[in-house]
Amino acid sequence: MMDRAHIALLTLALCGCGDTSPNQRAPELAAAPAAVVPTDSAADAICRGLTNSYRCAQAIERTLLTAANGNVVRTGRHLRIALGRGDTLVFTDSLPDDPAGTWFSYRGLIAAVGYHLIEVQYYEGGRYLFVNGRTGWIGSSNGVPVIAPDGSRLAAGNVDLEAEYSPTTLQIWSVAADSLILEFDHDFVASPVTADSVWGPRNLEWLNPTELRFAREFSLGATNGTARVVLDSTHWRILVP
Repeated sequence: MMDRAHIALLTLALCGCGDTSPNQRAPELAAAPAAVVPTDSAADAICRGLTNSYRCAQAIERTLLTAANGNVVRTGRHLRIALGRGDTLVFTDSLPDDPAGTWFSYRGLIAAVGYHLIEVQYYEGGRYLFVNGRTGWIGSSNGVPVIAPDGSRLAAGNVDLEAEYSPTTLQIWSVAADSLILEFDHDFVASPVTADSVWGPRNLEWLNPTELRFAREFSLGATNGTARVVLDSTHWRILVP
């Protein structure tokens, strides 16, 4: 997993674009409401009829870029994000059909905390990147995040029990001043929660800033029951009824 993260980061570049003196007005972090990370149902609607995951991601990107106020633009293989401090972060796609390639698609703005979300796709599997809209700080996630009611945390679930191109995990971050701090990262395949079966987290829902509920997804997309993850003093615990 770390090797693929390094591949993704090696395709990034920072450029100073124009005058970056203190008197220059920095780009705004907020985008129009339509540029926020779409819900699962909204993403499904955009991708209706598309069976290729990359084409789906690009369809979502095209929808979002029309409302990104020029802060996020694509030029050919280059996805450019204007940062609040005045420079530009550039993600460059690999050439098509490269078995070791990395491709990037814009997935929207997590407006409440000022982070852009980028979908990263490899020839097989993928992940997501958080990009701080002011500084360009980058973090990694295995799934699409959901934000806590008070904006203090983000959580992401991912399930890939058949192919295992990406890990089946639940991750939780706290929101710091200019970064995200990983508080919890549980791999459901490496450490099954129940002894008799393996399942992963689907449809995460914050009940309050320290408690999440999610559906238990088994192989082939079958769901059965729910579980919760709760912050107990300083540790997160998964609870199964």
